[in-house]
Amino acid sequence: MSKPEKAKVIKNGNVNLERIVIGKNQDVLAELKTLQKRTEKDAKENSASILASLIKRRRAMQEGIEIEINQLVKKAIPDYNRMWMTIGTWDCKKSPIGLCVYNHMEDEVLDDCLYCHEPDERK
Repeated sequence: MSKPEKAKVIKNGNVNLERIVIGKNQDVLAELKTLQKRTEKDAKENSASILASLIKRRRAMQEGIEIEINQLVKKAIPDYNRMWMTIGTWDCKKSPIGLCVYNHMEDEVLDDCLYCHEPDERK
């Protein structure tokens, strides 16, 4: 209920407290809804910001780990080049790093480990 409506009700001598209280409650409710929408929007923005920050940190850590792994592999396999070599998941007793290594440029399906000649996909 707007101020003129409240004044009109009182001026006419028909003081209807219920209408005034309902009007005030509606105003408060409207303010609360607006505040809730702002809070939800801020929470979404903050959540998105936090999530983006976590993703960036994870990527940076992952890149750092990959660099370290590549340096270690390069020490064990001097001609290692991640542009054309893939490290598999299977143990390989003949490999200097203990895992199968594949030349994915010549062997796209990873059927021939450079050391044990076993495929990457096994049953």
